[in-house]
Amino acid sequence: MRRRIIPLIGLVAVMLGVSGPLNWIDAGQQKGSVQASSRVVQLTDQQIAVLAGLYIYPDWVDQTVQAGQLVYGNVQPADNVPAGVRGYGYLVADDGGNGPQFFFKVHANRVVTVKYANAGAARLKTKQLRLRQLVKKNYRTARQQKRVNQDVSRLRTE
Repeated sequence: MRRRIIPLIGLVAVMLGVSGPLNWIDAGQQKGSVQASSRVVQLTDQQIAVLAGLYIYPDWVDQTVQAGQLVYGNVQPADNVPAGVRGYGYLVADDGGNGPQFFFKVHANRVVTVKYANAGAARLKTKQLRLRQLVKKNYRTARQQKRVNQDVSRLRTE
């Protein structure tokens, strides 16, 4: 019996010590990966948007999702947006412009750049977040994953 347990313990230790990739995808295409736990988690651009939104403006995301007003989109050339956010995604509340400005971009080096400002603010603040930080804070447990995925399912798109 002891001979069977020792290899089993060694196998479990190896499995627990192995770090697997965390991949995120955009419109069905894999964009990159970060080291996380031993499981592979696929994240869409919308999930990353919600995770970044929860990191910067958790109450705003909660309120606008519950009201069915949270809109996800990508900045288009004809959009009237602040300088420096071309090629970014965004979250906006469909509430007449009373919410914050929130733009994000995922880079190949597993960093998410977030540019944001409270309603009426003249300048955007910039924050660099590691994708791993976002996952660790709001996508680690089954409950957190369910919440983020429900929020994503309630997003409206432009």
